[in-house]
Amino acid sequence: MNTFEEFNLTKQLRNAIDDLGFEKPTPIQQETFSVIRAGKDMVGIAQTGTGRTLAYMLPILQDLKFSAQIQPEYWFLFQRVSWLFKWRIVLHA
Repeated sequence: MNTFEEFNLTKQLRNAIDDLGFEKPTPIQQETFSVIRAGKDMVGIAQTGTGRTLAYMLPILQDLKFSAQIQPEYWFLFQRVSWLFKWRIVLHA
């Protein structure tokens, strides 16, 4: 899977990926998505900054039911996680 479109993500997750500015999945994300979606256990080893956390989160978030509410609690959590990613990038740059 070379693009996020190939992951068949929900509309809400695709919008979140776009909002974060991610254009294509990293190698760790490409390799882990289908394995985790299949419910298999997995250990992924990759350097810091390669998208490991998102690699594990995307398949899990895919299974959550999205609400019509403006700010459902898990969306709030996802926003906070993305905020942490942005600050981590700024602090390590």
